[in-house]
Amino acid sequence: MVAEHPRQALPYVFEPKLVEINFSHAMAEVIDVCEQELSQRANQEPHSCWGYFPDGDEGAIERNLPASKALQNACPVIEVGEQELAFSWIRFSGSDTSTERPSYHLDADAQTGLLNERLGESVIPSKNIWRLLVNLHRSASRKFAYLDISADSLQWQKDRGIIGLSAGEQLNTREQKVVDIPRRLGGYAMGVLVCVSQVPHAGKETGDGHFLASWSLEEVAA
Repeated sequence: MVAEHPRQALPYVFEPKLVEINFSHAMAEVIDVCEQELSQRANQEPHSCWGYFPDGDEGAIERNLPASKALQNACPVIEVGEQELAFSWIRFSGSDTSTERPSYHLDADAQTGLLNERLGESVIPSKNIWRLLVNLHRSASRKFAYLDISADSLQWQKDRGIIGLSAGEQLNTREQKVVDIPRRLGGYAMGVLVCVSQVPHAGKETGDGHFLASWSLEEVAA
């Protein structure tokens, strides 16, 4: 299906930006222990993935993850410029979960990053949800895919809480962008700051799985 109206480029204010984070030596050790905890749990799962989502629905999320809780307590907030982003979740995957076409979507929830059944009537969220996705993996980079297209220029569908790009949307190579987030070196890490409620985005594996943490902030859209 060809778009019925010209697509607008992603506004400059929403373009994803790489951010450097310098954790202390003590914090790097906390991260290493957290990785061991989550990787051990992930190895017991068929999909080789496990995470810590402290604000997820009761009964659906395991919170008995002391090393992950320790990471949250050690770094509850990260400041980027004038923004204060609060810890929201951390996730480890030991396998490649990529698909041929990235699953471009929008986030409607800052804290959990999980399915959100309470999206309301509007498909595109009316708030700006900023997320700092930090690559904590010691050996693998993380590729963050996004579309250089305003969300208003695309067709979306809600399915079980997911705001996903309609299957009929045809994309060209020029519109698809990728940000490479390098692996962590001790306490030195990098992340991408992105408005996940307005920027069509998806994760892309490099073959070694991922170890990601999120700090986020909700703002009322202008």
